[in-house]
Amino acid sequence: MEEKTVKQLREALVEHGFDKKAVEGIKTKDALIATLEALKSKDVSTLNPPRDPKEERDTEKSWLAKADRFAKHLEKQPKVRVLIPLEPNEKVGVVKEVRERGIIQYRHISGAVWSKTFNGYKVILPKGVYYEVPQQIADNISQEFTQTQRAGEHLKVDRIDPQTGRPVRDQLTN
Repeated sequence: MEEKTVKQLREALVEHGFDKKAVEGIKTKDALIATLEALKSKDVSTLNPPRDPKEERDTEKSWLAKADRFAKHLEKQPKVRVLIPLEPNEKVGVVKEVRERGIIQYRHISGAVWSKTFNGYKVILPKGVYYEVPQQIADNISQEFTQTQRAGEHLKVDRIDPQTGRPVRDQLTN
């Protein structure tokens, strides 16, 4: 490669499809040369290939199909009642169920809610009231709250010290 200036190297990178501001962020001549050589060795025609709208639609449809399949899978499961507790200063949640494309969709109306997406299917449940949900969702809620409850166990003063077998509180007062 013949000896080029930093400005010429930056212009060459812009011609290869690099963003002008991104190229200005490359400060050294060696880095500019290395980037250009890497581009040439990989035979990259463009860094931003044209988007195919049909491919994007197909991708969106496949995600919708996955979410729909998961929703139908949940509908077949036995239902259990759960109560998601309110945090301080939260109001009881209100959620509306609507059928779209043959599956239940949840709409948040007001108050506090618990929300999670499973395989593209979004579940929104109200806090502070008993609500019937599929067993798999109830299991997930249970697991999530168990993790939260156990999160600070090792820091509690009331815990039993495994080395002494006595409460940590007793050791602090001595």
